[in-house]
Parts: sequence; C-alpha cells; structure tokens
Amino acid sequence: MTGALEITPQRYGFLRLHGFESHPDDVYVSASQVRRCELRSGDDVSGPARSPRRGERHRALVHVDRVNGSEPLAADRPEFEQLTPILAKRRLVLDNEPSDVLTRAVDLLVPLALGQRVLVMAAPRSGRTTLLRGLARAIGTLEGPELIVLLIDERPEEATAWRQALPDAAIATATADLAPAEQVRVAELALERARRRAEAGADVVLIVDSLSRLAVASGEAAEVKRLFGSGRDLAEEGTGSLTVIATVVAGAEDDDAAERAVMTTESSLIRLDTELAAAGVVPALRGASAASPTRRSFASPRSWRRCGDFALCSLIWIRSRQQPSFASGSIAPGPTPSCWQPSSAGKRGEPRRARGRARSGRRRAPAGHSRRRACRGRRRCPAHPL
Repeated sequence: MTGALEITPQRYGFLRLHGFESHPDDVYVSASQVRRCELRSGDDVSGPARSPRRGERHRALVHVDRVNGSEPLAADRPEFEQLTPILAKRRLVLDNEPSDVLTRAVDLLVPLALGQRVLVMAAPRSGRTTLLRGLARAIGTLEGPELIVLLIDERPEEATAWRQALPDAAIATATADLAPAEQVRVAELALERARRRAEAGADVVLIVDSLSRLAVASGEAAEVKRLFGSGRDLAEEGTGSLTVIATVVAGAEDDDAAERAVMTTESSLIRLDTELAAAGVVPALRGASAASPTRRSFASPRSWRRCGDFALCSLIWIRSRQQPSFASGSIAPGPTPSCWQPSSAGKRGEPRRARGRARSGRRRAPAGHSRRRACRGRRRCPAHPL
C-alpha cells in the first residue's frame, strides 16, 4: 500500500489512498511506527497492510518499507523550516503552446520562477478559474515540476471538471459540502505533502483557490499566512523548491482578511479585471498592475518582440472595439472598458481638436464657415443642406 501520511494530534496516522480526502479504505499507522521511523505528515509511505480485526474499522500497516521512495531512516532528513530560502532565479516557462493566448500573456507580463509566491487578486466572474486552469495545464506539460491543486469550498461539479482537465495531477478538493474543520484538514495535508516533496528535491507547484475561503474556514489568517508563506526556493544541495500560486477573491466573506495577511509577502502580483472579462478580453489581465521582480532579469530580445506583438494585437482590439458574439457567431461592437478610457479630457498630449471640443462642449465648425449663425449663404453652404 502506498499513500500520503496524515498524522493526527494523538500521534497516530492514516495513509490516504484516494487523494487527500478521508476514505473508509485508508490504512491505519500506529504511533510507534510514526515514532520509530520518524514519519511526518505528507510523507509518501509504502508497506503491506493487514485486514481489520474485531473492533477495528480500518486496515493496519504491518511495517514501513519505503518513505518518499527511499529507505526509512536512510539519512538525516532536513526540516523545511530550517532550510535556507533564496531568491527565485529559475524561470518557469509557460509558452510551450503558441496558440494558448492566456499562458503567453502571463508569461510575457508576469514571468514566473520556481520558488515564487504568486498572488492572483480577482473579483467574482473575472476569469479566475480559467486563468488557474490554463496555468495548471501549461505546468502539467512541463518536465520536472510536480503539480498539486488545492480547491477549498468549491462546488462538487467544479472539482470534477478539474479532475477531467488534469487527470495526471494531484488534486485536493475540499468541497462546499464538507465542514470547515475538514476543509482546513485537507488544506494542511496538501501543504505538508508539498513541503515533503520540496525537502526530497522536487520542484513543486501548489495552486490554491482560494485563500479567502481558507480564511473563512479556519476563522483566522494564521493558516493563510503559513500556506502562502511556504513558497520559496531552497539553497541546500539535494532540495527543491515550492511555488505557491494562490488567489484572493474581492468581496468574500472574510472581509478581505486574507488579502491583508499576504498583500506584502508576494513575489509576483496578477490582477484580474471584471470589466475586461465582461468585454470579452481573454485574459482579463491588468498589465499596469502586474508586478514581478523577475520581469527584467528574464527579459530577452525575443521576449520583447513577442511582447510588442501582443501589445499591437491589444491596440488593434481597442481601436476596433469589437468582441465575439458567441450566440450568433458574428462580431458585434462591445463596450470599451473604463480602464482604457482617459481619466480626464483636455490634458497635454491630446490632439488640439479634442482639447477644444472638451472645453467648449460643441463640435468645431466645418471648414468654410465659422458658426452656423454666422454663415449667411446657407443654401450654398455644404455644411447646411437644404
């Protein structure tokens, strides 16, 4: 039997065989085995199991064969908190698929690196799930990084859609029908699993949706700070990194407690705009609000050329003010988002005609006459038809 170990406060544990959720088929691990083999929550433990005896509800682990793919007690295991965090310098390339505009835009505007803490600030119906699923799909195609997806207080059908979209990824789902304590337990186990893999030398990417719902389930921001603050690149030889990509939802029940707890600790910031999503812009990223310290260090002439192509396409869309109509299959004019409109008319740098129109509030008179009342040859004036 092989599964992720979860240790209870009473120091015994269970091997979770069906993801990170509790199941009747889970295997019981005694406290003596945990103490003898120095097991931790999140370890990948393998060993034979016996059938339950009279009065027992679960099968029991006979002995421990492997821990995280190696012999138990093979060497001194490092503690995640005692390892040295360093600046993330290894880039996480997401533009392997040229036709995927979503991941290409993120890779150009907010280049990611292994070991970062990426905060996605989103409002309801701003394309948060589409962005996370696109990032997870792009990361899943890469060789090396291990992907773990944590869904907290999510709809059951949405969890099923995640499993169908990413069949090879480890997905921890704490659906909305679970109690808050059970949701926090699943989140803690997913975090401990990611930490153990980073200690073993793997590059782990943990996608969390969302920190706001975790703050509501736990009732405090301490669990949010612990999860989001675990993202780091490790300096010791033989260790890996832990990248955390988490979302905070504006207007959630936590009264923005999760956002205040992690706002100054992020390595990269992505903002999703509701007006852009309503206008049909995919991805609905606010480029001016995106922040990444690795943008200049990862920049290259090729990336700047691609960024210019992306900006040119955005300019063409703005000038045309058209969006696809999915109902009819045609192109219909769409509204221009307020973030693209000038903040005030008549500023320096605008055309003279626009400044004059903004001051007077009336259109400039056509060529050939000054104003309508001053034009005496109305019958012969091309601006005044009969």
